[in-house]
Amino acid sequence: MRAHELVDECVLVGDNRPYVTALVTLSPEAVEVWRREHDATALSGAELSTNPELRGAVQTIIDAANAEVSAAESIRRFRILPAPFAVNDELTPTQKVRRGHVLAKYATEIADLYTR
Repeated sequence: MRAHELVDECVLVGDNRPYVTALVTLSPEAVEVWRREHDATALSGAELSTNPELRGAVQTIIDAANAEVSAAESIRRFRILPAPFAVNDELTPTQKVRRGHVLAKYATEIADLYTR
């Protein structure tokens, strides 16, 4: 998924869960292009993360990724986060995801992916 220009980071969640979900952050540069192409320049990050057209674009990316893995490994639900990960918060200075921190910080969003 990260090979696609729209996706910045993707954290998969599935350990001890009934299925795999994903937290997705979008590339700020690609989102700006998408905003202009879809006349969505006035939308905030939070509004963009729930925009049906943008969710559809991300779903297409996920569908392509799912075609490469088994059904058990496929992403069934996802959440677009309203902002990219930040260095010294969700990312290390060398741009590696701090997985434990991300899972703790977005625990509510993850729980929602498994309860709806």
